[in-house]
Amino acid sequence: MRLKLHAPDQPEIRRLRAHLKRRLELVLSPFGDRIGLVTVWLQDLDGPRGDRRCFLRVKLIRGGDVCSEADASKMTAAIAFSAERLGRAVRRALRLPGAR
Repeated sequence: MRLKLHAPDQPEIRRLRAHLKRRLELVLSPFGDRIGLVTVWLQDLDGPRGDRRCFLRVKLIRGGDVCSEADASKMTAAIAFSAERLGRAVRRALRLPGAR
């Protein structure tokens, strides 16, 4: 899994990158070599006291993209919510057992 991160003006980017990698490895590891590039956009929506957004896009090796996004008051929560959604969406896209 290759990771490309876009996070303009995000403080503590190293901590966020580590959290992001852990969450993505957790939800995407079952799909192994079917996952290509994962692109991540982290955005502060309303300034320092507003919501944060995490948008994720996965390029599947055999073609196609799968996306998810989530907003939350903390960036780590937005990453976690978006990663969980992404895992379910990839499972559906690959038509694997257990997909809803």
